[in-house]
Amino acid sequence: MQSILSRLRRTRSQPRAFILPNRYGYGFALLLIVMLLGAINYNNSLAHLLVFLLAGTGHVAMHHCYRNVSRLTLTAGQAGTSFAGDHIQLPLTISNTAAHPISQVAIASMDNEKFRSWLPFRHYSQYQLRAQLPRIDAQQTQILSLPIPTRQRGWQKIGR
Repeated sequence: MQSILSRLRRTRSQPRAFILPNRYGYGFALLLIVMLLGAINYNNSLAHLLVFLLAGTGHVAMHHCYRNVSRLTLTAGQAGTSFAGDHIQLPLTISNTAAHPISQVAIASMDNEKFRSWLPFRHYSQYQLRAQLPRIDAQQTQILSLPIPTRQRGWQKIGR
């Protein structure tokens, strides 16, 4: 538990921000590959233009995603007590240290710790949305209370 909290207290810096695709990203990449094959097969210049325009738009979207998460500071607070089967309210402080506002921050977690599959389509369906912030202004801090389910007495694993 302490190692998870110590990792949350660190500021996310450039080498630690990873952008991983979900099923929509994989579908978009597959669509671009099929469109590129069709453009090459029929030697269609406008289809080439559309494929590379869409690929560039996806690249710009990834840069905006990175810009959103690169200056966030996440700090976990002290969780309260609860009974087995109830939810623990875990306070989470999210600070924006950037000079620009950050939009659409979502916090999700996986309940089942025994689920260890890397299959992309099945893996993302196990995450549950815990909290969502529409906007964090520049140099501002917001505090969320995340409900973490408990299954047994004692120390609880937060999950992924």
